[in-house]
Amino acid sequence: IGGLYAWRFNEVAGELSIKDVDVSGVASGVHAGAYEVFHVKAAVDVEVEGGRIVSIAFTDSGRMSDETLQEIGEIFDEVISSQSLDVDITSGATVSKKVSLKAVEEALGGVEGP
Repeated sequence: IGGLYAWRFNEVAGELSIKDVDVSGVASGVHAGAYEVFHVKAAVDVEVEGGRIVSIAFTDSGRMSDETLQEIGEIFDEVISSQSLDVDITSGATVSKKVSLKAVEEALGGVEGP
């Protein structure tokens, strides 16, 4: 079962893509989002004011390591700075990073389903 699980996990993870969301149309307030791929999960609160992302915080990071959380925090800072989910995670892209960005995408109304 382990080999099949790993194969399926890698297949699903490899197909994950992040869509950019037009934040200017998102209502002000705190928006919750969550995404999960097998055992990797992330839940976030994204605060939007006047059509701009002002903060992103984990509400549940599953079993991510402190190092991974720090790296994702830096990615969240990039998202806030650029006001876009189109940030470079290709170098060192991990499933945790992709799942975290998918949670942000969902919070902003961009995800239709896993």
